[in-house]
Amino acid sequence: MHGLIALIVGAALAGTLAFLVARPILRLSGHYLAMATLGLGIIVSIVINREIEFTGGPDGISVPVLQIFGWKLRGPETWYWIVAAVLVIVIFLSLNLMRSAFGRGLRALADSEIAAQTAGLDTAALKARVFMLSAVIAALSGSLFANAERFITPDEAGFLRSVELVTMVVVGGMASTFGAAVGAALLTLLPQALSGFELWHDFLFGVILVAAMIFLPKGIVPSLHLGLIDRRRASRPDVSPLP
Repeated sequence: MHGLIALIVGAALAGTLAFLVARPILRLSGHYLAMATLGLGIIVSIVINREIEFTGGPDGISVPVLQIFGWKLRGPETWYWIVAAVLVIVIFLSLNLMRSAFGRGLRALADSEIAAQTAGLDTAALKARVFMLSAVIAALSGSLFANAERFITPDEAGFLRSVELVTMVVVGGMASTFGAAVGAALLTLLPQALSGFELWHDFLFGVILVAAMIFLPKGIVPSLHLGLIDRRRASRPDVSPLP
Protein backbone atom coordinates (compact mmCIF):
# COMPACT_ATOMS: atom_id res chain seq x y z
CA MET A 1 0.00 0.00 0.00
CA HIS A 2 2.95 2.33 0.49
CA GLY A 3 3.61 2.30 -3.25
CA LEU A 4 -0.02 3.16 -4.01
CA ILE A 5 0.08 6.02 -1.51
CA ALA A 6 3.32 7.27 -3.08
CA LEU A 7 1.64 7.18 -6.51
CA ILE A 8 -1.27 9.30 -5.27
CA VAL A 9 1.00 11.71 -3.39
CA GLY A 10 3.23 12.10 -6.45
CA ALA A 11 0.27 12.98 -8.65
CA ALA A 12 -0.97 15.47 -6.04
CA LEU A 13 2.45 17.12 -5.73
CA ALA A 14 2.74 17.41 -9.52
CA GLY A 15 -0.69 19.03 -9.68
CA THR A 16 0.24 21.43 -6.88
CA LEU A 17 3.48 22.44 -8.59
CA ALA A 18 1.60 22.97 -11.83
CA PHE A 19 -0.94 25.14 -10.00
CA LEU A 20 1.82 27.31 -8.50
CA VAL A 21 3.64 27.93 -11.78
CA ALA A 22 0.66 27.89 -14.18
CA ARG A 23 -0.46 31.50 -13.83
CA PRO A 24 2.93 33.23 -14.28
CA ILE A 25 4.16 30.84 -17.00
CA LEU A 26 0.96 30.69 -19.03
CA ARG A 27 0.83 34.46 -19.29
CA LEU A 28 3.63 34.07 -21.82
CA SER A 29 3.16 32.90 -25.39
CA GLY A 30 5.14 31.68 -28.35
CA HIS A 31 8.88 31.24 -27.89
CA TYR A 32 8.75 32.82 -24.42
CA LEU A 33 6.35 30.12 -23.21
CA ALA A 34 8.59 27.41 -24.69
CA MET A 35 11.65 28.91 -22.97
CA ALA A 36 9.83 29.15 -19.63
CA THR A 37 8.62 25.54 -19.67
CA LEU A 38 12.06 24.39 -20.81
CA GLY A 39 13.66 26.30 -17.94
CA LEU A 40 11.24 24.72 -15.46
CA GLY A 41 12.12 21.27 -16.78
CA ILE A 42 15.84 21.99 -16.43
CA ILE A 43 15.32 23.15 -12.82
CA VAL A 44 13.44 19.94 -11.98
CA SER A 45 16.18 17.87 -13.62
CA ILE A 46 18.88 19.66 -11.59
CA VAL A 47 16.99 19.11 -8.34
CA ILE A 48 16.54 15.41 -9.09
CA ASN A 49 20.23 15.00 -9.86
CA ARG A 50 21.43 16.81 -6.73
CA GLU A 51 19.00 15.52 -4.11
CA ILE A 52 20.84 12.21 -3.82
CA GLU A 53 19.30 11.35 -0.47
CA PHE A 54 15.78 11.27 -1.91
CA THR A 55 16.27 10.51 -5.61
CA GLY A 56 19.54 8.57 -5.76
CA GLY A 57 21.08 11.30 -7.90
CA PRO A 58 22.45 10.48 -11.36
CA ASP A 59 22.61 6.77 -10.51
CA GLY A 60 18.87 6.56 -10.06
CA ILE A 61 16.90 4.67 -7.47
CA SER A 62 15.30 1.24 -7.29
CA VAL A 63 11.55 0.96 -6.82
CA PRO A 64 10.07 -1.77 -4.59
CA VAL A 65 7.35 -4.05 -5.88
CA LEU A 66 3.97 -2.34 -5.82
CA GLN A 67 1.49 -4.13 -3.56
CA ILE A 68 -2.25 -3.60 -3.42
CA PHE A 69 -4.00 -5.41 -0.54
CA GLY A 70 -1.21 -7.99 -0.47
CA TRP A 71 -1.23 -8.55 -4.25
CA LYS A 72 2.23 -7.96 -5.70
CA LEU A 73 2.19 -6.39 -9.15
CA ARG A 74 5.13 -7.81 -11.02
CA GLY A 75 5.93 -9.23 -14.43
CA PRO A 76 5.63 -7.67 -17.92
CA GLU A 77 2.23 -9.24 -18.67
CA THR A 78 0.67 -7.88 -15.48
CA TRP A 79 1.95 -4.38 -16.14
CA TYR A 80 0.94 -4.59 -19.79
CA TRP A 81 -2.70 -5.02 -18.82
CA ILE A 82 -2.50 -2.40 -16.07
CA VAL A 83 -1.03 0.21 -18.40
CA ALA A 84 -3.49 -0.74 -21.16
CA ALA A 85 -6.42 -0.33 -18.76
CA VAL A 86 -5.14 3.05 -17.54
CA LEU A 87 -4.65 4.17 -21.17
CA VAL A 88 -8.23 3.26 -22.08
CA ILE A 89 -9.58 5.04 -18.99
CA VAL A 90 -7.57 8.21 -19.68
CA ILE A 91 -8.67 8.28 -23.34
CA PHE A 92 -12.29 7.75 -22.32
CA LEU A 93 -12.15 10.55 -19.76
CA SER A 94 -10.36 12.86 -22.21
CA LEU A 95 -13.01 12.32 -24.90
CA ASN A 96 -15.79 13.00 -22.40
CA LEU A 97 -13.94 16.06 -21.11
CA MET A 98 -13.76 17.52 -24.62
CA ARG A 99 -17.53 17.16 -24.93
CA SER A 100 -18.13 19.13 -21.72
CA ALA A 101 -18.37 22.90 -21.34
CA PHE A 102 -14.75 22.95 -20.22
CA GLY A 103 -13.70 21.02 -23.34
CA ARG A 104 -15.64 23.37 -25.61
CA GLY A 105 -13.84 26.25 -23.95
CA LEU A 106 -10.50 24.57 -24.66
CA ARG A 107 -11.41 24.10 -28.33
CA ALA A 108 -12.38 27.75 -28.57
CA LEU A 109 -9.09 28.69 -26.90
CA ALA A 110 -7.15 26.54 -29.37
CA ASP A 111 -8.87 28.16 -32.35
CA SER A 112 -8.36 31.75 -31.20
CA GLU A 113 -7.49 33.03 -27.73
CA ILE A 114 -8.67 36.54 -28.59
CA ALA A 115 -12.04 35.26 -29.81
CA ALA A 116 -12.39 33.13 -26.67
CA GLN A 117 -11.71 36.17 -24.49
CA THR A 118 -14.22 38.20 -26.48
CA ALA A 119 -16.81 35.48 -25.85
CA GLY A 120 -16.28 35.95 -22.11
CA LEU A 121 -14.13 32.90 -21.38
CA ASP A 122 -11.50 33.09 -18.65
CA THR A 123 -8.65 31.86 -20.83
CA ALA A 124 -6.09 32.10 -18.02
CA ALA A 125 -8.17 29.80 -15.81
CA LEU A 126 -8.75 27.37 -18.68
CA LYS A 127 -5.03 27.10 -19.42
CA ALA A 128 -4.17 26.73 -15.73
CA ARG A 129 -6.68 23.91 -15.25
CA VAL A 130 -5.58 21.93 -18.27
CA PHE A 131 -1.96 22.51 -17.27
CA MET A 132 -2.67 21.00 -13.84
CA LEU A 133 -4.61 18.11 -15.37
CA SER A 134 -1.79 17.27 -17.77
CA ALA A 135 0.71 17.38 -14.89
CA VAL A 136 -1.36 14.92 -12.87
CA ILE A 137 -1.67 12.52 -15.83
CA ALA A 138 2.07 12.80 -16.54
CA ALA A 139 2.88 12.08 -12.88
CA LEU A 140 0.58 9.06 -12.91
CA SER A 141 2.26 7.78 -16.09
CA GLY A 142 5.71 8.30 -14.59
CA SER A 143 4.74 6.42 -11.45
CA LEU A 144 3.42 3.49 -13.46
CA PHE A 145 6.61 3.46 -15.54
CA ALA A 146 8.81 3.47 -12.43
CA ASN A 147 6.83 0.65 -10.82
CA ALA A 148 6.83 -1.43 -13.99
CA GLU A 149 10.58 -1.02 -14.56
CA ARG A 150 11.42 -1.27 -10.83
CA PHE A 151 14.09 1.41 -11.45
CA ILE A 152 14.10 5.09 -12.39
CA THR A 153 16.85 7.56 -13.31
CA PRO A 154 16.92 11.35 -13.80
CA ASP A 155 17.27 10.79 -17.56
CA GLU A 156 13.52 10.25 -17.70
CA ALA A 157 13.09 13.90 -16.68
CA GLY A 158 15.88 15.22 -18.89
CA PHE A 159 15.78 17.57 -21.86
CA LEU A 160 16.03 14.87 -24.55
CA ARG A 161 13.16 12.93 -23.00
CA SER A 162 11.03 16.09 -23.03
CA VAL A 163 11.82 16.64 -26.70
CA GLU A 164 10.86 13.03 -27.44
CA LEU A 165 7.51 13.44 -25.70
CA VAL A 166 6.76 16.66 -27.57
CA THR A 167 7.68 14.96 -30.85
CA MET A 168 5.21 12.18 -30.10
CA VAL A 169 2.40 14.71 -29.73
CA VAL A 170 3.36 16.72 -32.82
CA VAL A 171 3.73 13.67 -35.06
CA GLY A 172 0.54 12.04 -33.82
CA GLY A 173 -1.46 15.25 -33.92
CA MET A 174 -1.78 18.14 -31.53
CA ALA A 175 -5.19 18.72 -29.95
CA SER A 176 -6.04 15.09 -30.71
CA THR A 177 -6.48 12.50 -27.98
CA PHE A 178 -5.96 9.57 -30.32
CA GLY A 179 -3.15 11.47 -32.04
CA ALA A 180 -1.09 11.55 -28.85
CA ALA A 181 -1.56 7.80 -28.38
CA VAL A 182 -0.68 7.04 -32.01
CA GLY A 183 2.40 9.27 -31.88
CA ALA A 184 3.61 7.60 -28.68
CA ALA A 185 3.11 4.13 -30.16
CA LEU A 186 4.83 5.07 -33.42
CA LEU A 187 7.92 6.63 -31.84
CA THR A 188 8.19 3.70 -29.44
CA LEU A 189 7.89 0.96 -32.06
CA LEU A 190 9.70 2.67 -34.94
CA PRO A 191 13.22 2.47 -33.42
CA GLN A 192 12.66 -1.22 -32.77
CA ALA A 193 11.45 -1.78 -36.35
CA LEU A 194 14.62 -0.10 -37.64
CA SER A 195 16.92 -2.08 -35.37
CA GLY A 196 18.10 -4.13 -38.35
CA PHE A 197 19.48 -1.03 -40.05
CA GLU A 198 22.19 -0.11 -37.56
CA LEU A 199 24.17 2.07 -39.97
CA TRP A 200 21.08 3.86 -41.31
CA HIS A 201 18.97 3.83 -38.14
CA ASP A 202 19.18 7.52 -37.25
CA PHE A 203 18.96 8.61 -40.90
CA LEU A 204 15.83 6.57 -41.63
CA PHE A 205 14.25 7.63 -38.35
CA GLY A 206 14.81 11.29 -39.20
CA VAL A 207 13.52 10.85 -42.77
CA ILE A 208 10.30 9.25 -41.54
CA LEU A 209 9.69 12.01 -39.02
CA VAL A 210 10.43 14.78 -41.54
CA ALA A 211 8.18 13.13 -44.12
CA ALA A 212 5.38 12.89 -41.59
CA MET A 213 5.73 16.60 -40.77
CA ILE A 214 5.79 17.60 -44.47
CA PHE A 215 2.97 15.45 -45.83
CA LEU A 216 0.91 15.35 -42.61
CA PRO A 217 1.51 18.82 -41.12
CA LYS A 218 -1.38 18.65 -38.65
CA GLY A 219 -0.22 15.26 -37.41
CA ILE A 220 -1.06 11.75 -38.52
CA VAL A 221 -4.51 11.34 -36.99
CA PRO A 222 -5.97 14.82 -37.78
CA SER A 223 -4.57 14.74 -41.33
CA LEU A 224 -6.01 11.31 -42.04
CA HIS A 225 -9.33 12.38 -40.53
CA LEU A 226 -9.50 15.50 -42.71
CA GLY A 227 -8.50 13.47 -45.75
CA LEU A 228 -11.32 11.01 -45.07
CA ILE A 229 -13.83 13.86 -44.76
CA ASP A 230 -12.64 15.37 -48.07
CA ARG A 231 -13.02 12.00 -49.82
CA ARG A 232 -16.55 11.61 -48.50
CA ARG A 233 -17.47 15.07 -49.74
CA ALA A 234 -15.90 14.39 -53.13
CA SER A 235 -17.79 11.09 -53.47
CA ARG A 236 -21.17 12.74 -52.92
CA PRO A 237 -23.01 13.46 -56.17
CA ASP A 238 -23.62 17.10 -56.93
CA VAL A 239 -27.33 17.84 -56.73
CA SER A 240 -28.24 21.02 -58.55
CA PRO A 241 -31.24 22.95 -57.22
CA LEU A 242 -34.49 22.76 -59.14
CA PRO A 243 -35.23 25.77 -61.33
